[in-house]
Amino acid sequence: MDTNGSHAPEDLVHWRGELVDLVKAARHADASATALVDRAAIAAVLEKAAYGQVGPA
Repeated sequence: MDTNGSHAPEDLVHWRGELVDLVKAARHADASATALVDRAAIAAVLEKAAYGQVGPA
């Protein structure tokens, strides 16, 4: 996980760390920071949700 926030949105999309820390870093990231969302990232998050590793909150 990138601690300076420049990759925070991408780290969140690709789940590179603890979810709570990733969300906090993304919220504090520079507004110009972006993330590329691909099918693999979406599929990984949906799989985690399906197996109860993450919920709507």
